[in-house]
Amino acid sequence: MGMIESATGHPATDLTGTDHPGPATTADLVRRLRRVEGQVRGVQHMLETERDCRDVLTQLSAARKALDQVGFLLVADRLTECATSSDGGLDDERLAELRQMFLRLT
Repeated sequence: MGMIESATGHPATDLTGTDHPGPATTADLVRRLRRVEGQVRGVQHMLETERDCRDVLTQLSAARKALDQVGFLLVADRLTECATSSDGGLDDERLAELRQMFLRLT
């Protein structure tokens, strides 16, 4: 089984098919979400202070990309679990659900 890397380049967790991401990945995802939360608060402040729309849109784009990255990391981390049946084989129905999850992120 493979390893995925966190944004720091360190292994985040193995793809063992656990019920949820390992502690390191969960902490990384929560940290990323807190950063996005701060970015969104910054955008709110920019709107309240009537900052230039180009600056606001740049920050919105950055926040959206950061949020997308959280979703992609979560899907990548749970890929094995999401596509594997209880007997360890590839489950076509679960694979179809995984495709839909991924497409919702794009």
